[in-house]
Amino acid sequence: MIEKKQKGCVYFFKHVGLTPIKIGCSTNESPIDRFTQFSTYAPFGAQIIGFITCEEPFLLEKTLHQKFVSKRLMGEWFDLNETDVSAAIKFYSSLEDIKEKNDFEIEWAKIKNQKKLEIEAQFENLSITDIKKKFYNFYKNNKHVKKIKLADIFKVSRQTVHLWINEYEKLNLHNQKK
Repeated sequence: MIEKKQKGCVYFFKHVGLTPIKIGCSTNESPIDRFTQFSTYAPFGAQIIGFITCEEPFLLEKTLHQKFVSKRLMGEWFDLNETDVSAAIKFYSSLEDIKEKNDFEIEWAKIKNQKKLEIEAQFENLSITDIKKKFYNFYKNNKHVKKIKLADIFKVSRQTVHLWINEYEKLNLHNQKK
């Protein structure tokens, strides 16, 4: 089962009329709750400049603080412009998307491998006739699977798979005529 990780976000806020931008993080995917708290301390109003949804918001916040260390004013406040923020959001959002895709593909590969091992275990100590019957049952619902993959799953040659498919199709055609 693919484990869904808890996401959070790194946000960029500022006070209306002032230039410093705050880089902070939240364990929520949206910064709106944190922004509501922040805006109560902004007598002239506050703005959300942007945010990045991510799996490790504290780590990303630390990374961004280090990236912009030369522009740090105090604490989490930095002398950034909106172009700096947009570039950071674009870059780190893309990295997060790539990481999420890779994590998904790794988990999917593990699941597929486990299913393959389960199928292979079914064929141990079976006669070739029994394996052929299992092949027919499998192939009936999985005709889209490539021959090379079928050969791998059933631990037979591609030539054997080709022969079994031809036999299956002939049997199917024969049974349809009856």
